[in-house]
Amino acid sequence: MGPPPPVTAPFNPNAIMVSRRQQGNPVLKHIRNVRWQYGDIIPDYVLGQSTAALFLSLRYHLLKPEYIYSRMKELGRAYRLRVLLVYVDTEDAVEPLAQVTRAAIGNDFTLLCGFTVQECARYLETLKR
Repeated sequence: MGPPPPVTAPFNPNAIMVSRRQQGNPVLKHIRNVRWQYGDIIPDYVLGQSTAALFLSLRYHLLKPEYIYSRMKELGRAYRLRVLLVYVDTEDAVEPLAQVTRAAIGNDFTLLCGFTVQECARYLETLKR
């Protein structure tokens, strides 16, 4: 396990660092209790020196099931706590959640499921604190 990858934007330790690939994600509108800023980072969110998160919409997973595996591989083991934050935005979530759970367990990620964008934002805020 190596150190986290370098962050190109000045890192504010009190802010959530957000990947530019998250632009347009409605979760960002609901992060109100902590600051956040964009940065050129590999994970979707850096929540501390040793904590990072990837974000996945189950609807997106159904369209591109290989996406999360490539993102997990890209992140590797750079962070001690790696979170997979899944937005459950589909009615029939049983099988896709089973797939995502297997991916999380197999890659040593902690799986958190949010059923609204507000709940996903609260998870990010809580992990930051």
